[in-house]
This record gives sequence, structure tokens and C-alpha cells, in this order.
Amino acid sequence: MAIQKTPKGNLLFSGPMTPYEESLFSARINAGPKTIAKSSPSQSKPVEKEASDD
Repeated sequence: MAIQKTPKGNLLFSGPMTPYEESLFSARINAGPKTIAKSSPSQSKPVEKEASDD
């Protein structure tokens, strides 16, 4: 697997992962708190569709 560092400091992984690398990756992405995006009822507005000319 090739690893590249972006100008912002992020890491890009390319190529097949070994089972060991896959276990490290899944452990890292699952380490943070679980967040669920919820829309606030007071801020939800109906979506307006644009008129299209066919």
C-alpha cells in the first residue's frame, strides 16, 4: 500500500491493504464518538424545487 501526505497534512492510502493494516484502519476510524446528524425542527424548511424549462 502506498501512503502519501497531502499539503494539508492528511494521509492518502492507495492499493490493497493487508489484514493487519485493515485492522489498524478500522480501529482508528471507529475510535471516535458516534455522532448522528439530526436536523433541528425549528430550522427545517421545505425544499423548493427549481422550475425547469423543457
